[in-house]
Amino acid sequence: MKELPNLKELTDEAKEALIVKLWEELQKLQKQLEKKPKKTSKNSSLPPAKGFKAEINNPEKQKANEQEV
Repeated sequence: MKELPNLKELTDEAKEALIVKLWEELQKLQKQLEKKPKKTSKNSSLPPAKGFKAEINNPEKQKANEQEV
């Protein structure tokens, strides 16, 4: 379906069938989205420097931050 049919011209049964068809399509698309992995530097063209990094406790950095305050 490329265009929405004129709803005023559809019977109640045709409207119900359209709703069911659209609902099924929506469910199918949602399942496809759930299957896609989150993009990271390992599975995309994102450079490693832009990827997510684990938070590391660095005592020197903490001291520097405390002195700035």
